[in-house]
Amino acid sequence: MIAQKLANDLHEPTTSLEQLAADFVSQLARMDPGISYLISQIEEEPALRDEDDARQFIESIEQLAGAAEGALGEVSVLATAVQNLGEISNRLRPVTRRISTALRRISDSSHTIQEWDRRLTS
Repeated sequence: MIAQKLANDLHEPTTSLEQLAADFVSQLARMDPGISYLISQIEEEPALRDEDDARQFIESIEQLAGAAEGALGEVSVLATAVQNLGEISNRLRPVTRRISTALRRISDSSHTIQEWDRRLTS
């Protein structure tokens, strides 16, 4: 009874989380070609690293990667915890699976950001 009420109460926030996760992943995918292009320019012309704009860009990506590694890593831990919560009750399992999937989509996006940083630091 309580588990079913909780599952029902989580339906709307879960739907919102799924939309936010989809938007986040979509925006990152839209940014990736532009950022990858800028990184390729720096890779092809290492002298660009000495220019102020390029240094700021590299520092920004480095900071973003550091923040993503910490924050998005924690999101992955949360996704696992939520998924484990679903093991308590069959009534909770569908909603916790949806929440966990949305959180993992966000967490997995860290790989794109880490790749940008790897390319700039190699």
